[in-house]
Amino acid sequence: MTKRIILLAIIFSLSLAAPVLAAEPAGVISGQIVSGTEDGGSVADLDITLETHLGDGEPAETAGKTDAEGSFVFDGLNTDPAYGYHVKINYQQAEYQSSHITFAEGETAKATYIIVYDATTSNEAISVA
Repeated sequence: MTKRIILLAIIFSLSLAAPVLAAEPAGVISGQIVSGTEDGGSVADLDITLETHLGDGEPAETAGKTDAEGSFVFDGLNTDPAYGYHVKINYQQAEYQSSHITFAEGETAKATYIIVYDATTSNEAISVA
């Protein structure tokens, strides 16, 4: 009986000395690429990039793809408010970018969308509202 108590005491003291593991990043940024051109090109299966910014360093990039409806998800993100994110896409040789995305304290999910337009060489399709 005494041996069991000593063994339990040793196991308990070792468990207190074990390093505390950090929680896995749980942030999610989801969104959709939307065509702003009437009868425009497809937004399915497009390459997109998530830029992760921290301080003044170079942003880290994570590649992704849109699904058949232009939707996308980036998960496993750090939700610390010091981190910032941008979703970028090159659509028909034009670069588009989301607004700056950050997580507030306690937030784990953010949503964004980016409107893209078909390229044209005709001046007739250009108008100012």
